[in-house]
Amino acid sequence: MVFTTRVNNTALKLKMKLVHNTDLKYNDFYQRLLNATINFSMVDTENGKYKIANKKAKLIFEDNEFGDVGESKIYLSYEFSKRDLNTVGYFRGEFGIYFNDCDTELHVPVAEKLYINILDSITKFN
Repeated sequence: MVFTTRVNNTALKLKMKLVHNTDLKYNDFYQRLLNATINFSMVDTENGKYKIANKKAKLIFEDNEFGDVGESKIYLSYEFSKRDLNTVGYFRGEFGIYFNDCDTELHVPVAEKLYINILDSITKFN
């Protein structure tokens, strides 16, 4: 999966759907997420250097029209700063979820890699 943006384009936010594929029941997973620590990291694919290291990310819950938690869609979100997006390049990103109540970690995405493509911009603001 590839998220494409431009240098200093802080208006766009990275948002990725979290898929529930654990042995936990959905409501138990939901409750653990409420007490979890969520971070985001991004590494340059060319030199392996971190551009973003374990910065705070957010959970977004979008309930269905009936408000049933069992039908909620859960997203992980990261809001880029200008410093995060000041370099053109191709980066690999990852969300880390630390479940505080059971001392376990989940790194996502699991089944594929997340890439962030930062393109140059010709528009400049003073």
